[in-house]
Amino acid sequence: MKKTVISSFVLISLVASLLNYLTYPILARLLPAGQFVNITISLSLLTQVSTFLSSIVALTVGITKQDRLQRTVSLETLQRIILSVFIVVVTVFIITSPYTFKKIDVPSYFVIPIALLLIFSIPTSVISGYLNGKGRLVKLSLVGVFTAIFQFIFCIFIGYVTRNGGLALMAMGIGQLISIIFVLLVFRKENFPKIIIVPSLKLFKSPSDQVKKLIKYAILSSIAIMLVNILQIADLLIIKQRGLEVVTYTDFYVISRVVFFAGTIFIWPYLSLININSVRKNVSPTLKLIGLFIAICGTAMTLLYFYGGDITGLVTGRSYSQATISVLGLLGIAYKLSFLIITAMTLYFIVLRRRTAYLIPFGLTLLLITFIVFLPSNSSINSVLVGLNIIGLLGVALCGKAFMMHANE
Repeated sequence: MKKTVISSFVLISLVASLLNYLTYPILARLLPAGQFVNITISLSLLTQVSTFLSSIVALTVGITKQDRLQRTVSLETLQRIILSVFIVVVTVFIITSPYTFKKIDVPSYFVIPIALLLIFSIPTSVISGYLNGKGRLVKLSLVGVFTAIFQFIFCIFIGYVTRNGGLALMAMGIGQLISIIFVLLVFRKENFPKIIIVPSLKLFKSPSDQVKKLIKYAILSSIAIMLVNILQIADLLIIKQRGLEVVTYTDFYVISRVVFFAGTIFIWPYLSLININSVRKNVSPTLKLIGLFIAICGTAMTLLYFYGGDITGLVTGRSYSQATISVLGLLGIAYKLSFLIITAMTLYFIVLRRRTAYLIPFGLTLLLITFIVFLPSNSSINSVLVGLNIIGLLGVALCGKAFMMHANE
């Protein structure tokens, strides 16, 4: 794949990210303070719940690399499976929202726009995975830009007119729906699979063996991706729960998250390079991706080590001693490095539809729970981070072993 294509993908993806981030400061000026807090919490909840969609993208990438007839049937079946399961989840979500939303002090009607955004994200994920599987990276990045543009325009306009966070969030969902229609029209020559918007519970009544396997794998891989997402923010969650200098660590956590997201941009071009017929050919692009992760995180660690005071002052408005920066900052980034690799490998195994994709995240989750249970109550923040980094390194080792076993099959 040409470097210019990857460079274009990264630059266009950054434009989409910029538009998404701009929504927050603009809404902060348009909406009353309470409404802005409500929409911010709702979008954060949406981000956490929708992490399962990356597994759908990876599954679609793998299916797209199959022959055309098998691909068409499998993609339509996958969409119906996800929609059917998701309708059940959303129904439970809506029924329990009066209780759960009360706990986070957000009006329960916010569940409606969140549910719509999640449902509309399914066809967007299928379109993205299809373009990725065909190696159309520039078009893939443009899908992100078009989605960001329509969501931004509708959300900001309705927010300005109504000064209501719930309606602004609803408008964001409408913007996503229009972006789907726009993408299908603009890129119609790509012969997209039929976009399914109606679930079919018949799939679960008398499914064929092939559908049974797809249902099982789609559910397990989606859970696995959500677990990986929780694991990679476990450092902040544990430190907050233990009350261990949480304000201080949050400052370094923000920096490490920026590094993490910078690395994830390169995972999607990597998935398009995966060869499902000859996994041995995947060794070279995988090593290059891991090398890129190490370079990104290594550069961030070096800058933080030498210019940590200036960086933390610029990002958070607070400066810390070099000793604090060396421990918290470097260990925080090291933990994110391990989960960049684990995230990429989990998605890789999903593309190949291997059980390893969910076995390793499930195992690491059990290990993390064990670590939390046996963690002494008087543990320092340093010992927590060291323990988490050991878990991260073990996850990387397991992914590496599984990768090489598959490559040698």
